[in-house]
Amino acid sequence: MKIVRADLSHIDDLGELFDKYRQFYGQHGDLSTAKRFIRDRLWNEESVIFLVMSSANQPAGFAQLYPTYSSVSMRRVWILNDVFIDPAYRASGYAKALLDKVIEFGGQSNALALKLAIAADNDAGKSLYESCGFSRISQFDHYTLRLDEGRISK
Repeated sequence: MKIVRADLSHIDDLGELFDKYRQFYGQHGDLSTAKRFIRDRLWNEESVIFLVMSSANQPAGFAQLYPTYSSVSMRRVWILNDVFIDPAYRASGYAKALLDKVIEFGGQSNALALKLAIAADNDAGKSLYESCGFSRISQFDHYTLRLDEGRISK
């Protein structure tokens, strides 16, 4: 396997994986919009994406990080928003290798931390993240306000 930091030349491979990822979370498939979304993130330098390729040079998975900052520490924090391994490559070490690359990148970028959210019932994912050194933080309560549900007047 090989892991690369994605650029615009990887749009086709990333678009297909991103579309599968969204379908995994119950969204309708929309390959052209998925490719456009990924292209826009890379073009505008709004995210960093790592692409893992199989030994046969087939796209096997990706991780997408978004930057944010800690005001208190005055340092960058990366949000590990998306991690996806194609089902054909699961349980083969691809996810662990991809996370190791993300952790290496976080350190090289002098970030304070990597943060992520995971579904409460995703025990396999929790186990993987914990095996890579992530820990569950409980000293803060996190809240979300959905702005697309008509609560905010225009």
